[in-house]
Amino acid sequence: MAARELARPRRPRAAVDPPASGAQVLREMMHAYVGWAMRHPARFKLTFGAWSAGSDELADAAGSARAALVAAVRDAQASREVADGDPERVAALILATAHGAVDLALSGHLSETGKGHARPQDLVDDLLAHLRPAP
Repeated sequence: MAARELARPRRPRAAVDPPASGAQVLREMMHAYVGWAMRHPARFKLTFGAWSAGSDELADAAGSARAALVAAVRDAQASREVADGDPERVAALILATAHGAVDLALSGHLSETGKGHARPQDLVDDLLAHLRPAP
């Protein structure tokens, strides 16, 4: 089931309706991830929990999902909309922020009108703003 969730297409609108900036594609990709996780918390926990047994299908799906995120980071860096740095690490930072924000929201420790004064998507947007290169 985790492999199917990782392989499920989550094409952001920007990828379908160009022209979109690299940063916009990255933003919409992460918003789609957050939206899925908030709508399907049990699937989110299953997919990103500890895997007791590996499989080729799961490894392939996880690798493809990761590669798509890293490619989006590279594109945003190439268009100078995200600061330079190791694209793998920048992708990990963005994913960690989105994932952690979802986890906080699902457990009641992050909300627009309560703790943190933000939705998970807002924290993704805040991070992407901080990752913009200095003029």
